[in-house]
Amino acid sequence: EALKAVTLNAARVLGIDAEFGSVTPGKRANLIITDGSPLQPTTQIKGVFIAGRPFAPESKQTRLYQRYSERLAPPAE
Repeated sequence: EALKAVTLNAARVLGIDAEFGSVTPGKRANLIITDGSPLQPTTQIKGVFIAGRPFAPESKQTRLYQRYSERLAPPAE
């Protein structure tokens, strides 16, 4: 019910549930792939599909995290 509240029910409130809000033939395929519940703050987004096209789940924050985590890694021997 919590996931439905932020997907299908939200689309209904906005009057766009004919195109958005659920995975149904004929609707736009805007999806995320996660490693856990999308409602948990520790869950990481592993994939993004917008209008059915895949996009890398990258942002300025993920690039900065990667850059600085590499700097903190112990040197390879």
